[in-house]
Amino acid sequence: MRKVVSNTTPLISLLKLSKLELLKELYKEISIPFAVFQEIEAGRNKAFYQDLSTITWIKIHEIKDKKALKYFLELDTGEAEAIVLANEIGADLIILDEK
Repeated sequence: MRKVVSNTTPLISLLKLSKLELLKELYKEISIPFAVFQEIEAGRNKAFYQDLSTITWIKIHEIKDKKALKYFLELDTGEAEAIVLANEIGADLIILDEK
């Protein structure tokens, strides 16, 4: 099974389209850093909101190397943590919406 990490915006986009399950179909399981989970949680009042902690195929991780975040000056916390997490778990793919 491929190791896949996602950032926030791709998840929100799929939630808005009611197509989050596409990630399960494509990858069986995805990982997200805790900062991405928090960014989703900030939108609890949105019509498309889903509690990702209740979805068994989405794994939420705390990153280990918090110091690495200081190198990602132009990224928000969720994006930076997604990159760090991908490195920490040896991900095969990271889903981002940035250049």
